[in-house]
Amino acid sequence: MRSPDQRHLSTHSLRGVWGALILGAAIALTACGDTETEVNQAPTLTLDVGAQESYVIGDLIQIRASAEDPDSDPLTFSVQGLPERAELQTFPNSALLSWDPIASDVTGGEGKKLVFVVEDDRGGRSERVVHLNILAGNGTPSFASPSSKLFNPRSGQALTFEVKVRDDDSAQVFLSMPAETAPEGATFEQTDAKVGTFTWTPTVAQISQRVHSATFVAEDNQGAPVKQKVTIILQSSTGGDPGNNDPTSPTPGGSTCDDTQLITHAAPSAQRTVDDYELEAYLSPEGAQKYDQGMLFWSTINPMQYEVDMESIDMKVGAGLMRAGIPNLLLQEGEYEIVYYTICAFDSTADANADDTFVCAPANHYYSFVAHSPDTNYCADDSTSGTSFANAAEVSGTEWVDYLTCAGADDYHKVTVPAGELAEVYMTYSLTGAAGTQTLTHPMDITVYDEDQNPVELAEVSECSGIAYMLMQAPPTQASTWYIKVSPSGDSQTPYQLTAFHSEPDIEPPPVCEDDDTFGSTNRSTSDAPFIDDGEYTGLTVCGGESSADWYTNILAVGDQLFAELAVEQGADVSDIYFAAYGSTGGLRGVGAVEGDKLILELEATAEDFYYYIVEAPSETRYTLFFATY
Repeated sequence: MRSPDQRHLSTHSLRGVWGALILGAAIALTACGDTETEVNQAPTLTLDVGAQESYVIGDLIQIRASAEDPDSDPLTFSVQGLPERAELQTFPNSALLSWDPIASDVTGGEGKKLVFVVEDDRGGRSERVVHLNILAGNGTPSFASPSSKLFNPRSGQALTFEVKVRDDDSAQVFLSMPAETAPEGATFEQTDAKVGTFTWTPTVAQISQRVHSATFVAEDNQGAPVKQKVTIILQSSTGGDPGNNDPTSPTPGGSTCDDTQLITHAAPSAQRTVDDYELEAYLSPEGAQKYDQGMLFWSTINPMQYEVDMESIDMKVGAGLMRAGIPNLLLQEGEYEIVYYTICAFDSTADANADDTFVCAPANHYYSFVAHSPDTNYCADDSTSGTSFANAAEVSGTEWVDYLTCAGADDYHKVTVPAGELAEVYMTYSLTGAAGTQTLTHPMDITVYDEDQNPVELAEVSECSGIAYMLMQAPPTQASTWYIKVSPSGDSQTPYQLTAFHSEPDIEPPPVCEDDDTFGSTNRSTSDAPFIDDGEYTGLTVCGGESSADWYTNILAVGDQLFAELAVEQGADVSDIYFAAYGSTGGLRGVGAVEGDKLILELEATAEDFYYYIVEAPSETRYTLFFATY
């Protein structure tokens, strides 16, 4: 119905109005017709390969497809002529074909024809044709396992890993490890036609050497033997190395910054792709002159919290640039994972005992980024951090907890400290930056508030590393609460880890440890270890740290069963004490396990030998030992 004003228009004006209305209706019908008459536009399809591609047997073929639909219709991917054993994984706007061809897949002529197809749900279709030529190659064995391993020798477990080779024209490849190329005590056994297992338990003396190596040989009786050298890096049990699970291990404030940063790396933003997660790091001019090999170790399990067997990847190193790609996790819709990693550079010509044989970054924690299902655009929220002061999440005092930021949404945490106690709060995260540049930026701002929600200057943030340190101490007669607000400073989702270490403050400087126990200072090494009989030993003291470990020894005959019990009278928590047995050649024979408030060590002697027992604590500790042999 027309308005009253329109009723008073002249006939000439009415004709103009009706003409405009009719023309507008015609245009509307043409441009905005229902879905049945609307013209559908076909999606566009892009591949990361050309129309003709050649590969050699042994190559892992991966072809990535991406598509866009002008009408934003749902898309479906398919491949005509998909090879046997090939896998096609599809996502909303992309797809990945993976194929590992074998000798019977060798082609001739025009090669194998594949037709990649994308279709929308209204019949729109596009396709691309690719001809794959699969070449036989020379059939030489090639190692398919990493050339580096990162291992914590104090885990109580042996280092074990598989060595794998590929050789498509041989049913059997003979694998070996020359004894002179491996650490003493290491063993190697071929367990399958092209697989072998390496096993090694480092001795006390071997642990003091940070870098070891083993060389493996593959022979197919057709050509010259092929060798692979695997570098083994032993993690230290004290600060300064990735994987130290002590919550106090990150160094507070700017003291983590060295005069020269040998490795510079910016963690990537959240990943939503079918490509591998590409990483690059830069060596300083000094580092580029010294280090010629790069290694990347990664896991989806938080290594700040758990003992983790990390995956290994060799990095390409050249002109000061280090590059590697973590394999895409290809997560399903709605899924995400936090990826943790460390980057190490190694001097293959240096003495294995030299302190600067290798360097790792970051020095005190791990880099991390969040990986999403391909093509997703949501921001995963951990949902465990608070969104305001009122519902701020309590910071754990027992473990490292993962959190995720989302642009425009602040996270709130709180720390409650009992009267007379203090909390040392640590937060770790990765510095970010644009691809191809060495400039690093902090992806978040950290603000600390007192219990009245007034900002206070407590957070010490490292300038060159993602570590924040906050010391919070309550008065002697009243508990106190602090709040931590984490504000993303960019539009990229960033993971971070948070923990608090609670303790009583030192009112006075601690007294110097006087090691005046039953054995005095005569049991500081295996050569000075006192001989012990079955029975109980009280009043024992260890001053703390590796340099003051206590050693004891006895002789066990074949079949003897030993039961040993360690109880703390005063000092370190029993779970922080290392109580273990070694043979005369240094091989680990057993590690004490926590049972209630004691450490229990049990073993059965497989040979008559001297056995050595070590007690190592992080701080001055008085303890009791009980030994019984059956």
